[in-house]
Amino acid sequence: MSKETAQQAGEILIRKFRDQFLHGNKEAIYTAVSELIKVQGKIDQELRQEFVNLASNRWPVAEEDIERISAILSEHDGKSPMEQLSLYVIMAPYELVKTNNGYQDKSEEKARRFAREINLNTLVSENALTILQSGEQRQTYNFGEEIGRISGPSIDFIKAVVQSLADIEEQKQNPAFVLGFLAGTADDTFIRETIDLLLQHHNTERHAVRAGRYLKVMLTDLLKYENVLLRSPETIQNLQYIHAEALPLNEFESYIRWLVKLGEQGYWQALDTIHLALYRNEERWHELKAIVRELVSGANIISFDAGVLIKHTYETIALRLVKEDNDSVLSAYLAEGAVQTFSSHFFRSESLIENLLVNLLEYQWDTVWPILGHYLLEGDIQIADQLIEVLKSFRRYDEEKLLQWAQENKPEGPRRLAAFVEFERSDEEGNVTLTPIIISLLNFYGADERLLSELSSRLHTFSSVGSAMPIFERRKRLAESLLTHPVDEVKDFAKREIGYFENDIEREKRFIENFGLGEF
Repeated sequence: MSKETAQQAGEILIRKFRDQFLHGNKEAIYTAVSELIKVQGKIDQELRQEFVNLASNRWPVAEEDIERISAILSEHDGKSPMEQLSLYVIMAPYELVKTNNGYQDKSEEKARRFAREINLNTLVSENALTILQSGEQRQTYNFGEEIGRISGPSIDFIKAVVQSLADIEEQKQNPAFVLGFLAGTADDTFIRETIDLLLQHHNTERHAVRAGRYLKVMLTDLLKYENVLLRSPETIQNLQYIHAEALPLNEFESYIRWLVKLGEQGYWQALDTIHLALYRNEERWHELKAIVRELVSGANIISFDAGVLIKHTYETIALRLVKEDNDSVLSAYLAEGAVQTFSSHFFRSESLIENLLVNLLEYQWDTVWPILGHYLLEGDIQIADQLIEVLKSFRRYDEEKLLQWAQENKPEGPRRLAAFVEFERSDEEGNVTLTPIIISLLNFYGADERLLSELSSRLHTFSSVGSAMPIFERRKRLAESLLTHPVDEVKDFAKREIGYFENDIEREKRFIENFGLGEF
């Protein structure tokens, strides 16, 4: 059998390996593997992974087969340091073994054991540092950590490590080994020296930021990263792993202000850092309150591009400030900022913005409503439409204040109210009525066809699961309640709506009859 044929046969064997071993002729599998090894001189990486999976106690494999598999794997372990490095570290198979206490990572154990057997000179002389720091790495972090723990700081070795990393094309670099080594040494002085080495090369400087997580960090450590972060703003997210909350208060505040100067990503990182500090020690809220306010009111950061979780953090912290201090100035600032996000055709985090505005209305109605009202009347259509959708979810408004606002802003004000205020209510017996505020709008402005058009739109906009018949009938009863209204235009409106709903009901009946759906 040629090596090419053996490779093709191996690919076929791997595809059917587990099913054939468990449910077919496992002796034929052993024979096929033996033949492949004779031709290839080793066990293919994927085939080794299949054997490891079978021996992990996750499958119904007999103990004698587990012993046989282990013997085959041991017999064909690599002999040279480089072969073993690939086998136990770089491309180590995933080997989770089920035990009485859960799962044990045998692959990590082997990598750490190999780390205890090899010495630093071998890694340097065998050119292992290049393959350890490029491409996919499976157990390299654990391997490096164990070596660092055993050998301790070695400036000559780390210089060779960093230089080897710098010689690799940046897109192919993998810093798992150097980071693991630093974690293993747990030596702040040595870690700072390594960070300085990483910062000397443009193609390794981003790894210096990640290395900061292993330090008992000082402000001077963080300020070293400024040029890196300005050149590569995406690197700022690596600061989240650094325990900056341990800094003295004055240095912590300086760090937050420094982050803000880095732009949008810096703002979000500053907020995340504060959130983490509070998460670990809630009692720090009062001492951090001033810097929190400075951050929240420093820019409309809710419009910045960021993930939902960090925006939720912003919302939580901002509302806490508003609620605790009854802060009308901050409330106005936040409301303006939230509304401005509606001006983008691709604004993000709608639900968070809605929640922010709803809470601001609840805490600071007299401050926030005039702002929203202004945009309802004067803002562009997109902003007004988005605001109306937000306001539909708010129910704790003062009806008298809204009606007064409508009176002061005729004719558009009443129309805007008709577009979002609650328009129907049901009692415990299921009887449905128009709400008092809708009745008031009809009493005072019922002759306005545009207001009636808004109400018609509300009556005919709904979602349903199953037949819409119950909704049509309920909405028809609402329209019927207006047949005796004192305003003639409202009575005419009611007759038209009744006609529309009767047509809808007939159409729904025919649909049910044709398709036999029934009402549900």
